[in-house]
Amino acid sequence: MRWNVRLMGALSSFAFAVQTATAMVPFSFSTGNPNGLIATASRPASTGKMEIESADDFVLGDGLTSIDHVTFTGLLTGGVMLSDIARVRIEIYRVFPKDSDTTRTPNVPTRTNSPSDVALQEADSADASLSFSASILSASFTANNSVLNGINKSPNQTTGGEGAVTGQEVLFDVVLDPAFSLPSDHYFFIPQVEVTGGEFFWLSAPKPIVSPGTPFLPDLQSWIRNEDLDPDWLRIGTDIVGGTTPPTFNATFSLQGQVLADLSLAKQAPQTVAARDPFAYTLDVSNAAVSSTATNVVVTDTLPPGVLLKSATGVGWTCVESPPGTVKCTLASLAVGTIASEITLLVAPQFAGLFTNTATVNADQLDPNPEDNSASAVTKVGVAAPAMGHFSLAALGALLIGMGVVSLRATRHGFTARGRAQRPTPH
Repeated sequence: MRWNVRLMGALSSFAFAVQTATAMVPFSFSTGNPNGLIATASRPASTGKMEIESADDFVLGDGLTSIDHVTFTGLLTGGVMLSDIARVRIEIYRVFPKDSDTTRTPNVPTRTNSPSDVALQEADSADASLSFSASILSASFTANNSVLNGINKSPNQTTGGEGAVTGQEVLFDVVLDPAFSLPSDHYFFIPQVEVTGGEFFWLSAPKPIVSPGTPFLPDLQSWIRNEDLDPDWLRIGTDIVGGTTPPTFNATFSLQGQVLADLSLAKQAPQTVAARDPFAYTLDVSNAAVSSTATNVVVTDTLPPGVLLKSATGVGWTCVESPPGTVKCTLASLAVGTIASEITLLVAPQFAGLFTNTATVNADQLDPNPEDNSASAVTKVGVAAPAMGHFSLAALGALLIGMGVVSLRATRHGFTARGRAQRPTPH
């Protein structure tokens, strides 16, 4: 939402800067605990092994979200130990047809509701854009079915799966640095794990999501592809497992972070004003997030020495002066869009000069782009000429008249204004 905030003053120049909010609006999402129905391979390419990507979806509503912490649960098979984990990779895809070539001929039954052709964001322990830890939840856990090698192009996509698989149940805890900043949209989450001497399988979660998970709609089923199928995807339940009534699956993961509001400031002010003359100061407060409403928006203005506040008002804003010289205006919420609203500060100057005033704006949400949240201007307040009374004006008039009479007499007697005699002009 874009608010037009008007500040009026006879003296001040306001330099606004946005600071990161001290309060945070948390975000969390979970599909719940593993249900043991299926386990699917998901790994980066490595020596002798092609890349496999397993994907499950989630939805972000109400705007820009910063995700800095994720977890997922899977199996380590083949006697693999935690020390054999060589690499972890996280990818975020949008839903087809975004980030996809819609004109090519696919090699799968459908592309509807699949992940897009290419990733939107990614992080990798190999380049230190994420760090991870792994812990064993169970020394032995069995999934009833699995997918590793049976990822085939149509019409050979349905294999029924590759049977039960048993391994150590492992929880992966990942910190993303930098965090993923994602606008409101529908996404797929893809974790990949490289291990030495065995395999990693991502464990399924209940569908529909149940407690302690976070239900949402529409909840799409999980998908998978390998390098041979890329850029197409197969539905793990409907396409690969198949059957008269194909099952559908979710996968076990969680996301944590914070909701963001992208606040920014811009303003206009005159460069110079005369003393005692009030001037208009216009400030635009904008929330450029896709749909994230900023809550508890606070504009704080500390007046410079020599400026006294006369009044502070604003449509929709509540303004108070506390402590003296510091004005705080609050707004309950600032949605995305444009609404005309004004904050007017009337101030009284006590002397002339150049003045710089600093103000801040924040909200409960963190701001992902603080660099666009400052604006400044300098206004020079001039010195007024002293006012003249009636006597002074009369005296000035008499003086000017007297000077005119003297000049006229001097000219008549042959003298210039400098007092020298004029020479006759020859005829």
